[in-house]
Amino acid sequence: MAKIVQTAVGLLAFLLLLWQNTMAQLSCNDVNKELEPCVNYLTHKDGSPSQGCCQGLKDVASKVKSPSDRAAVCECVKGAVTSIPGYDPNLVPRLPAQCSLNFTLPPIDKNTDCTKWLLF
Repeated sequence: MAKIVQTAVGLLAFLLLLWQNTMAQLSCNDVNKELEPCVNYLTHKDGSPSQGCCQGLKDVASKVKSPSDRAAVCECVKGAVTSIPGYDPNLVPRLPAQCSLNFTLPPIDKNTDCTKWLLF
């Protein structure tokens, strides 16, 4: 279960890549901790993201400054989602709007090319 939570947190980290600041301040471990509350939403256990999920997403996004930061977060998420049973990549693009954040995200899974999502 702990690996599932860490994987979900990684996925949400990708969302945070779309924001400004310095990704160097965040590791994949940090991203996973911030996004852990999103696991239930991304696996259809909750119908909407929790306040903790939205705050984690916002916090991670605020630390992303450059295209390479975005790619790094994407890779964290990509690595994490492969171990989350029931993970639905189609819920990722819905997160920003449901959390009242103004950016877009693609569905992300183990086959996502993170270099193609650098220009959000």
